[in-house]
Amino acid sequence: MQMRLVEQTPLPTWLAMPTRPCTSAHLYLHGSGERGDDDRKLRRWSLPGLIDRGLELPFMVVAPICPIGRDWGEASLVGAAFSSLALLAPRHVASSLTISGFSMGARGAWIASAQSLVSRALIVAGRTALDLL
Repeated sequence: MQMRLVEQTPLPTWLAMPTRPCTSAHLYLHGSGERGDDDRKLRRWSLPGLIDRGLELPFMVVAPICPIGRDWGEASLVGAAFSSLALLAPRHVASSLTISGFSMGARGAWIASAQSLVSRALIVAGRTALDLL
């Protein structure tokens, strides 16, 4: 997969593109330990870390980086993540979008799921308010 950090989006975003054409995208929301402006922290764990170590996937992965002092539980920040995604892959978004959230990122994945913004969601080690269910 071809990987790069894109900073000309609402949030700095780590992007991994498959070597072959794809029709789907995966939005990954990280945990609280990866907040900030250093994408190396993001690439240590989970999906971005596996891709950085050579995992090939048939879909693009978009992983925006949450700013320090903010939380994926903020609806406006989830909106910024989707805006970053739309700028990077508008044709993929309409086709098929999966979201996953780990820990703090799980809250954002719950918000996106509750608003029917995604086709599928994977919530890992996260909690939410019952009003989102």
